[in-house]
Formats: sequence, structure tokens, C-alpha cells
Amino acid sequence: MSRFLRLRPIALLRLCGFAGVLLLLAAAGGALAQDGRFDQGLLWRLDPPDGGRASYLLGTMHIADPRVLDIPDAVSQALAASDTAVFEVIDSAAEQQAVAAMMFYSDGRNLEEELGAELWQQTVAVARTYGLTSPLVRRYKPWGLLVLLSVPVEQMRAMMASGVVLDTLLQEEATRAGKDLRGLETAAEQIQVFDDLPEEDQIALLRSLVESKEENDLAFELMLRFYLERDLAGILSVSDALEDSQEAALVARFMERLKTRRDANMFARLQPMLADGGLFIAVGALHLTGEAGLLERFAGAGYTVTAIY
Repeated sequence: MSRFLRLRPIALLRLCGFAGVLLLLAAAGGALAQDGRFDQGLLWRLDPPDGGRASYLLGTMHIADPRVLDIPDAVSQALAASDTAVFEVIDSAAEQQAVAAMMFYSDGRNLEEELGAELWQQTVAVARTYGLTSPLVRRYKPWGLLVLLSVPVEQMRAMMASGVVLDTLLQEEATRAGKDLRGLETAAEQIQVFDDLPEEDQIALLRSLVESKEENDLAFELMLRFYLERDLAGILSVSDALEDSQEAALVARFMERLKTRRDANMFARLQPMLADGGLFIAVGALHLTGEAGLLERFAGAGYTVTAIY
């Protein structure tokens, strides 16, 4: 088995939440626009309307780039000042096994047959650059391979070298500090975002990625640059760099599952945890953005939302 496949499946799944969406943002246009109040910053202080204890909201990027893994002092201080650390998913061996099992066909089908000869050859050519052999690629569901190939090879190598992504590093720091760790989603719920897509949609997304791999990787690097600059508006602007109007309806369906629905669920699940304040919340930075993103939701609920970093 290729060494790339020894990556933790949960880490790969998270990557599609931030990196794979680059290609999919193409036809979303201004649907994720925000009003300018929250254009700059990754770490935000949330002061409740009743004057209670503040919490903190951090936008993460689910990768192992050394620049991303260099946790700023402001983030460590916010974590230290909090009692509870909340993440998208709490890592566990059981969750990882569940994710791994769902990424592959188990009903006798194989990807070569589902894609057809031409798309199969294109897909194998891209997968080969990741060290994946044809027999292994054949076992993947379309969405499973989409998650893997959406990440540039260089970033995948960085993940292999470090063995962690930023969210994992923060969970480890929180555990050492004795914080109460809680998850907003289960890995199974995140999987369903992809696994419940009709297979024709999965194949269409994979085709778009394979046919535009170079553009996707360039967009990934642009988004990484904006992330390092703490530029949330820039992250959203990446959508303007990719144009694929033929996929507009598909993108809209996928983004509703990937972001809009999950933003609402995350905010609802945070409510009982916020009663006493003192939360450190870390989720993918894309969930902070947009008219229905977490920052706008907190502001709409009466919180004073202030950029800290």
C-alpha cells in the first residue's frame, strides 16, 4: 500500500472541507459574501450579550504546513483562558476506522467500471503522482478519491512528515492543559456529506477536479496565502479565480451540504455549551465566513465579536 494511504482518514476528510471546496466554489459566485465586518482575522473573541464570560472562535486550516502548525501566542493564550475546547470532530481510533471503511466500495463495484475508460485513465494519471497504484484506486468511491486528490501532493507530503494537522495539534495542546474536549460533529456525520451525494454527482465532482487539477492546486496555494495573512475576505475571493458555470447547480447542492447546513448545525450545537462561556472553539476557517457563517450568526445573536488575531 502506498505510504500516502497511511494518513489518518479523518484528517483527509477535513481537508475536503477546506481545500477540496476550492474547485467547488467556482460557480458559487457571491453566495458566500459577507458585509465586510469580519474580513480580517482568524481568532475572534465572543462576548455574550448578557455580559457573561467570553469565549473564543478560531478558524483553522486542516493541513500540516509548518507555517499553519506554528500556533500563535494569541491562540495559545485564548486556549489557556478557556475551560472547554470544542472542535469539529474529536479524534479517536474508532472514528478513523469508520471513515476508512466508508471511503471504499464494499458492494462488489469498482471505480474503473463506474468512471468509464476515458475518465478512469485521466484519474489514474493524477492518482499516480500521489503514489497510488491502479488496484488501490479501483477500490475508492468517487468521493473518497476526491477527498484525497483535492490536496496538492506537496501538502500531502507535509502531512506524512508531521503526522498531524492543525486541529490535531490544538487537541493535543488542550488535552495536556486538562481542558474538557467536545466535538460538534461525528466523523460519520461528516462522511454523510459526501457519501449521501448521488454517485453521478460524485463522479461529476471528481471529473472537474481531475480535469482542472493544476488550477485547483494553484487555488489551494492562493487560499493558503490568504489564510496565513488572516484574510477571510481573500479566502472567499478565491471563488472568483475559478469559473465553471456548467457545474453551478451541482456546486450549489454540494455547498449547501458542505457548509450552509453544517454552519447551522454547529451554531445550534454550541448553544448549550455557551451558557457558562469559557469556550475555545476551533473549526475550519470557511465556517466563519459568509452571510450564514458562524461570525455572522454570533453577531446576530447579540454577541460582541472582536478580532484578536
